[in-house]
Amino acid sequence: MFNFMPFKLMMILAGFFLVSRFVYADDWQSLYGKATLAYQSGDYEAAYLAVNQAITRAEQADNGQSYLASSYNLLAFIQSANNQLTTALTSVQTAVKLAETLPQQPNEQVAAFLFNQGLLLQQAGKNTQAESVLSRAIACYLKLGSTGGGKLWQAELARAQITQFNQAKQTIANLAHALAGYPQTQAFEHIPNITAATELNLLKAQLEYKQQAYVQAIKTLEQVRISFKHAQLAFKPEHTAILELLANSYDKLKQFEQSAQVRSQILALNSMETVSMVKVMQLNELALHHQQKAQYQQASEFYQQALNALVQLGQTGSVEQALILGNYASVKLNQDDLQAAQVLFEQSYLLHKKFALDPKAKSSNFKPIDASRTAGYLGSVYYRLREYSKAEPAFLQALAWLDSSEKADSKSVLIALDNLTALDNLTALYTSWGKSNKARPFQRRARQLKQTADNLK
Repeated sequence: MFNFMPFKLMMILAGFFLVSRFVYADDWQSLYGKATLAYQSGDYEAAYLAVNQAITRAEQADNGQSYLASSYNLLAFIQSANNQLTTALTSVQTAVKLAETLPQQPNEQVAAFLFNQGLLLQQAGKNTQAESVLSRAIACYLKLGSTGGGKLWQAELARAQITQFNQAKQTIANLAHALAGYPQTQAFEHIPNITAATELNLLKAQLEYKQQAYVQAIKTLEQVRISFKHAQLAFKPEHTAILELLANSYDKLKQFEQSAQVRSQILALNSMETVSMVKVMQLNELALHHQQKAQYQQASEFYQQALNALVQLGQTGSVEQALILGNYASVKLNQDDLQAAQVLFEQSYLLHKKFALDPKAKSSNFKPIDASRTAGYLGSVYYRLREYSKAEPAFLQALAWLDSSEKADSKSVLIALDNLTALDNLTALYTSWGKSNKARPFQRRARQLKQTADNLK
């Protein structure tokens, strides 16, 4: 939920070049323009040839350092596009060094090339170096009192993506500082526009959420939501991501009414678009909310909408359908409608069994814990209907799926409780069925597990 796509490298091409009165300047600009067009069209071979010719001309020109720096910067992009990341890093480093020899320091060219170098280092997985270079780019823009056409905010976001894992609190502080427009930096008079502020705030809130600072995360996200409303903008999928995180934060604080309101807003946004799996899962979340409040009619309506949406998406027979069918069945069980619950649980159970038996689907689609709970509920329906011969295989399957789960370890209290439920179900079944000898092994295992669960609490 909290991963960002890597930035696309931003080409810093024309705009920094000193005007030369020598013939080489015109030749260089022609070659550089040719290389740029070839690069943008994906003809990297032609781009490589033209940029190397531009480098030769720049080396011959008077006051050619700026030309040469821009040429090496473009060369780095061409090499990166050709998956030559090591040589691209060498080229962009050359571009930075050349730009740093220009008389006026700092300058926009240095800042821009440092920004490019930082992104290339990040792309290469050299995060420590990337953080250092991006920090230099940020400092350079601040000294210039410039955002570099928005590259300052992108540099902050890239740096934050690197530091978020081992410097979470400092990263949050850095993001807050940027969002406030660097109030401690004199002569800097810019704040992020709504697009940049959205990206910075979203990452800030994600980190606050991870730090379990849910109140602060809500404050951050509500500010963004207000900005969106005033600007009358949607900015999908960012807006949806913000609202999703906001709803989750309210859930963590058990403020379920606020969470439901936010999820309704997500649905309203999604209603303007074609049906999507995101919308399906939002409907499922809203149904769960109403089910927890014993509002079973509303819950049923949302579950049915989710199932209808899956049909529209051509996702019948999917793991999502198995999950929602099981949830819908549990509502019917809450309402003591055993017949409807049985039908829905059976449909869900059959889908889970299909995933469990399919080697190709099992690794990605089969969810043993969800499957176990569905099997357990189905067994309980059969048990209440006194259909013990049907309840037995369902209860046994529930226990087997739990035992097969990678998460079924002795350190998980929740899994231990699920196991106890499965064992107690089998014990009750065999006792009611008059097969006490079959119940005893499950009783012994349940006693041992209860001791383990008590020790974990």
